[in-house]
Amino acid sequence: MPSNRPMPIAPMPVADLTPAMRASLEHQGETWVGILGKAGPLADLFLPYYTALTERENVLGFKMTELIRLAVATTTGCEACLEYRDPRALKEGMDPNVVSLFDELDQADFTPRERAALRFALMFCTNHHKVDEALWDELKGLFNDAEIMTLCLFVATYLGTGRLAHTMRLIDAHCTVPGYRLSPVVEAKRAQNLR
Repeated sequence: MPSNRPMPIAPMPVADLTPAMRASLEHQGETWVGILGKAGPLADLFLPYYTALTERENVLGFKMTELIRLAVATTTGCEACLEYRDPRALKEGMDPNVVSLFDELDQADFTPRERAALRFALMFCTNHHKVDEALWDELKGLFNDAEIMTLCLFVATYLGTGRLAHTMRLIDAHCTVPGYRLSPVVEAKRAQNLR
């Protein structure tokens, strides 16, 4: 949901965007690109990276990355992020009500790869200190190194850009600080680690 509060930094007009920034308009939207454009040369580097990660070089598939994005959103409580569903992920068979299944990861109808990726994303966002050898072993048994690093970049990028969009008032949604709204999955994992 768009914010009715003024943005602290006005977006650059499209006419002032560099060619690299304009190339991102198709995938990222005018306001987002305009805000990031204020970073100048850094935007010329970041926007192609973001587009490559989310569009062109997506080695995980749209369903997997949408699951990851939604897992990040459950940890921040971002209403705007939780509301949206990528149509490409739905075409790949993602259940539109998938968020309700995150609290039952081990019982829900996720593939082993999806389950591991979701477990990682939830842990990364709520208490990254708890990403342990068992989780790395699970990931390494299901993903190659390029896929694991892409997963890591997705989680870090979605967490950071979601917060940036909120603080820049592009969206006016409730986002809590991770740790205050821990998923029961994370709590169960924490209890398991204490045994």
